Amino acid sequence: MKQNRILILLCLLGSLVYPLVLKDPYFMHMAILIGIYSLLAISINLLLGYTGQLSLGHAAFFGVGAYASALVYLNLKVPMWGGMVAAMAFSGALGWIVAKLAFKLRGAYFVIMTIGIAEVLKLVALNWIDLTKGPMGLTDIAVPSLSLGGLTIDLGEKTAYYYLLLFMVFLCVYLQYRLVHSSFGRAFISIRENEDLAASVGINCYKYLIIVVVISAAIAGMAGSLYAHYVSFIDPGVFAFFISVNVVMTVIGGGQGTLAGPIIGAILFTLIPEWLRVFGDARMAVYAVVVIVIVIFMPRGILHYLAQLAALRKRVS
Repeated sequence: MKQNRILILLCLLGSLVYPLVLKDPYFMHMAILIGIYSLLAISINLLLGYTGQLSLGHAAFFGVGAYASALVYLNLKVPMWGGMVAAMAFSGALGWIVAKLAFKLRGAYFVIMTIGIAEVLKLVALNWIDLTKGPMGLTDIAVPSLSLGGLTIDLGEKTAYYYLLLFMVFLCVYLQYRLVHSSFGRAFISIRENEDLAASVGINCYKYLIIVVVISAAIAGMAGSLYAHYVSFIDPGVFAFFISVNVVMTVIGGGQGTLAGPIIGAILFTLIPEWLRVFGDARMAVYAVVVIVIVIFMPRGILHYLAQLAALRKRVS
């Protein structure tokens, strides 16, 4: 336990001093993307890692959050803070609707429905040109400033935006920790282990599954809002199937059902494609091979095998 606390403190310290060590805009950009994907991974980890429900349409919640935040800013001049609340509300509401319908089904039917929701929303974004500008996308999505007393922080600067994302990631990790170590978390895990048995001892599986989907969708909506205001442009590509698959692989590869696994997965699965640029046009093919190797040889996630190595080293020493 003491070693875990020391490791957590070292990781926190490292993330705080990161911008002071690596000031290059490229490294800051990658760190911001890792933060956004960490939020997405945490959201799907609550659903997949703790209740065992696979969603291959999680880009729907991410995209709704991005569009909701962008539209309330562009049309109503609501800054990002209000847009983030709107994003979480709209994504959470969509999650509630999807859960109410989808959890009447199980297994492959649930997976297919989540994929269908994302694809339908992608078509809506492509064809509702008056609202979404269709394939041209929404532009000029501004990044706000943050006023703290007499100090004004420009979040358009990468370092400031990095610290904002770092705060959001740690906030969501803390939320995940509190949920997992509460009666809700125990219900989630019991559903993952054996849903029929959980129902037989009085756990309302349907209610708890709806709750976890709403929370998961709201966090994904937050990630979408932060993404939209960071890149200042979104198009229907935010609903892409690749995003959903990639975030699921991030959670599985990092270590599903753990607190740190989604973040480790987000770091690796954001950086690996960049490291593979040396392969040119074959980069994504090589990336696919790397993903397959990780899934086959590390099915419980990288975090599990790092823990095993640490335990082995402890026994040897």
